[in-house]
Amino acid sequence: MAADDIAREYLDYFLDLGEKPGFAVMLEGPWGLGKSFFVEKYFERRRQTRAAAHEEDTDRLVHVSLFGVSSLDDIEAQLFEKANPWLGGKLVKATNSIASRLLGLAGLSVSADENQKLLQSFLFNLDGRVVVFDDLERCAMPIVDVMGYINRYVEHSR
Repeated sequence: MAADDIAREYLDYFLDLGEKPGFAVMLEGPWGLGKSFFVEKYFERRRQTRAAAHEEDTDRLVHVSLFGVSSLDDIEAQLFEKANPWLGGKLVKATNSIASRLLGLAGLSVSADENQKLLQSFLFNLDGRVVVFDDLERCAMPIVDVMGYINRYVEHSR
């Protein structure tokens, strides 16, 4: 059995457990091997298979690239934007900025960044999502910090 087949079989098992497993799956291999491509194609094929069987797509993918990321806030912001693409666009950011200025005129001192974090805390929900953290080897942060952050999702549901 080829390595790709073994990985697909294990991912199917992992995703079909039906409850939160309390552990994560890590695909590792040398840079350029095609891990990101494999994951993308795996989820694409899984969606197509479920659609053909008229089953609900329960594996909504949130794909976060750690390439060049230098802080946990950067990861958090990217994760929120990928999980809620309709809230991460330029229109929402402009509206947030305008709202902050209007609140400032009313005597309330609230920055756009504070508004963004408040909005994220209220709307941040990854239920029914599969989060893939990609490009770990190209992250600008210490690996122990990134793995600790990821561990919050594995053991503590965030």
